[in-house]
Amino acid sequence: MLPNKVRHLKLKHELELAGKSLATISGQLGVSHSAVYAVTTGRSRSHRISQAIAEALDHKISEIWPEYGETEVQ
Repeated sequence: MLPNKVRHLKLKHELELAGKSLATISGQLGVSHSAVYAVTTGRSRSHRISQAIAEALDHKISEIWPEYGETEVQ
């Protein structure tokens, strides 16, 4: 599997363990499910979506997406 697909599946699983889902995140933010999916699979970047996912999992964005770098996510 590709690294982004693995990360997507891992994030989806971790969200489920936390009692949340990609749909929960998209609903909270008022964005489409496909927008959240695009971020989790690495097809696009969104600070707002990344932040919501990180907060839901009690992580920093840079812990989930180290390639973003600290300057991009502050």
